[in-house]
Amino acid sequence: NIPSGVYFIQMNVNGFMSTQKVMLIK
Repeated sequence: NIPSGVYFIQMNVNGFMSTQKVMLIK
């Protein structure tokens, strides 16, 4: 169910939520 090479990583940085889109090249 995960898009090809596309992952959404949700991180908690300094007390606030930061959503980053990570593109993985295979």
